Amino acid sequence: MNLLEIQRFEHLERFQTDLYLVFGFLQRRWDKEKLREFIEKNKERFQDLREDAYDVIQAYGKVSALKKIKEVCRTETGGYDMCQAWNEIMEEERMKGKEMGLRLGEKKGERRGEKRGEKRGEERMGRLIEILAEQKDLETLQKAAKNRTYRKKLYKELGI
Repeated sequence: MNLLEIQRFEHLERFQTDLYLVFGFLQRRWDKEKLREFIEKNKERFQDLREDAYDVIQAYGKVSALKKIKEVCRTETGGYDMCQAWNEIMEEERMKGKEMGLRLGEKKGERRGEKRGEKRGEERMGRLIEILAEQKDLETLQKAAKNRTYRKKLYKELGI
């Protein structure tokens, strides 16, 4: 019995069947750029992959997305277009990345806005305290500290 360690096997060109494509895919699955190059280099063969080869790539390549889009990639001859499948997966990943980037950007923007708002609020309150302290109006200052509506009214009246 001969064992074949796919990750270390160097002579894929010896295979003339879909094993060449399956093993080549599995060897490169952790490096998206090398995998893309391999698919592109073997585009013609990957455009009409037999179902068993597609299933092995999906299962052993741990590419669960292939299972979801399998029927979309079926060719007229009954095979599967791995090039289309790869493009679908990459597009889905781009969309996920874009959505995640937008969410992170929103959160970052919210934090920035909150910090600016806090700073502006502190500056306004500091200015109000300064004005009322100069006027020696402790009663108004205490009321403004406790009552937000009253404080807003004072901001408006004093042009703060």
